[in-house]
Amino acid sequence: MVNRGIRYTWFLMYIFIVPVCIEAETLLHLWLVEVPPMTVIFLRFTMFESLALSTGQSLLILIQADGKVKTYTIFAALYAGLIFPLVWIAFSIGAPVWTTYPLFIFIFLTINIIRLWTLTRNTTYDWHTYVYDVLKPCIIISVLSFILPLIIAYFWAPSILRFFVLSALSVINTAGVIYVFGLKPNERQLIREKTSDYLSKLYSR
Repeated sequence: MVNRGIRYTWFLMYIFIVPVCIEAETLLHLWLVEVPPMTVIFLRFTMFESLALSTGQSLLILIQADGKVKTYTIFAALYAGLIFPLVWIAFSIGAPVWTTYPLFIFIFLTINIIRLWTLTRNTTYDWHTYVYDVLKPCIIISVLSFILPLIIAYFWAPSILRFFVLSALSVINTAGVIYVFGLKPNERQLIREKTSDYLSKLYSR
């Protein structure tokens, strides 16, 4: 259930991440008209920051449910605290202001290693299932869902029409990639059954 929750969170986030990241500039122009400098890159990084924070919550809940949180809290706090010296070092050597985002994303994605270690140590949770049931499909989805929209965006100049068409296409494309490469056979079967039941009820009205 924990692995499924992480996968589903990642998949749902990517349905929004792909169109927002590709069409960030047009989206901000429609929203703000006058777009402040670097707002586009901040928006893109913010989407992945939200992804990094949300995908580890299921593991954290399982750790809290076990009750043995002292060791985890110490190690997690020390590791998360690395953000501050890393940002200070980055700025001291002249890194751009958006450097904080990739550092934050990296820390809060890799903090899951500590969570997996804690769960393996205190519970029957097997970290191998995380690799094969969560990490592998999520990486595949992360790569494949961007390919087609990026190709279209490369050959189609930014415009209002492209914004609406490409946003809709990105959602459909990501959902299709998730269905084919992200879901297990029984999950795909469940979706087909639910869709069939819904259509049957719709047509019977």
